[in-house]
Amino acid sequence: MKKTILIISSILFITPIYTYSAEKKISAINIINVKHFNTDDLLDIIHSQKKKTYEPRFVKLDKILLSNFYRKKGFLDIAVEDSVIFSRDRRKVEITYIINEGQRYYYAGVRFRGIKEIHGAALTKQFNGISLSSPFDESLINESVQKVENVYYNSGKPFVEMDVDYLYEQDSLIYVLLSIKENKTVYIKDIKYLGRKDVQKFLIRRELEFKKGDKYNREALDLSQKNIYSAGLFKYVRFEIEPIENEPDQVVLKIFVQEKNPRWIGVRFGIAYEQEEYYGNKFEFTLQGGHRNLFGTARSISLHLTPSLIYDFNENKLHNPNNKASLMFVEPWIGYTRTPGIFQIAYQQYRPLNSGHFDLWYTSFGVRHNFKKYIDLSGAISAKLVDNLSDVEIDSTIISQSEADKSQVYSITFYGKRDKRKNVFNPANSSYADLRLAFSFSY
Repeated sequence: MKKTILIISSILFITPIYTYSAEKKISAINIINVKHFNTDDLLDIIHSQKKKTYEPRFVKLDKILLSNFYRKKGFLDIAVEDSVIFSRDRRKVEITYIINEGQRYYYAGVRFRGIKEIHGAALTKQFNGISLSSPFDESLINESVQKVENVYYNSGKPFVEMDVDYLYEQDSLIYVLLSIKENKTVYIKDIKYLGRKDVQKFLIRRELEFKKGDKYNREALDLSQKNIYSAGLFKYVRFEIEPIENEPDQVVLKIFVQEKNPRWIGVRFGIAYEQEEYYGNKFEFTLQGGHRNLFGTARSISLHLTPSLIYDFNENKLHNPNNKASLMFVEPWIGYTRTPGIFQIAYQQYRPLNSGHFDLWYTSFGVRHNFKKYIDLSGAISAKLVDNLSDVEIDSTIISQSEADKSQVYSITFYGKRDKRKNVFNPANSSYADLRLAFSFSY
């Protein structure tokens, strides 16, 4: 008996499907239901732009930007919706933002509840930057509330509790109600230094603007943290207070630090072009290194070596017109005050192509002290010795004419600065003044 076997084979063809996503361009942007503002001004606020690529995430961002703008203008109930319509070929997009402005609110004043030890006038003063009957701006309110907190923090009350509420009157007026639980005034009973390795404890202690037994003051803590950072010994500084059990008015202040490596080495490289004939394309690099904590005393010493090289493409020669070497020593405290003194000695070797060759020795000692937040005074004495090694005249474009003509120059300088600018880039209602005096004697 024969058996017949029928073999059926099938071939599966897999056809790749390619999808093409065309870049969608914004054909139009509409903002509707606007009553109080110019539509063009609102278009300047949003991120999406006509004829630019459509990005869904930008639409979400635009709604936030529009809402924030309205809220700063007193429209606390603002609601922004969006409508996105694609063209038939899905290459163009029309975006519409629907504005529901709601009621506009105005600032009516501030009221306090629960204050006992801090006078109300001192707290009300923190809201003076907000004009009565001005559009209610929550960002300004939050800034003023933070200022009230700072009053308490700087008065020995780091555990103050505050709750902000709004009181609505006459439909459009809002009073800010600040409920305050002052809690205990606390004092710093002890100070602990954590994380130290090579830095001695007294180096941190002398940078503090407070001592054991003082009332807690956050402004003093912030300034102390800045002082410790300015010593240049630490990568990280943090303050933390710890309550003491059974002593509600006493705390332990913990100072956490992370030290920098006391030894350091650096390299800098630069390219410059100078128009004088004896220069041209100049390559300059600096090798520098030092120790920032000699013998654990925060004194520092550093050495800087700076050779300059010029390649003459016409003659295919490498020239070395200038070499500098300087040694610097810094004493951070003079006379038990935060007055750094800087002693420097430097040597410069000048070998320009079209000028007299000479060596320049320089030494100086200077001090600087900050008397207040905005007053700086500094002074220095210095000496320069110029050794002309050739009969060729020294070009005064290399060093000043007074130095080029003299072999010894001694000087005393004084500089004072009074800077009360709140913002360097927008110095409104500010002042800046400085004075420089110098006396020199030369051979």
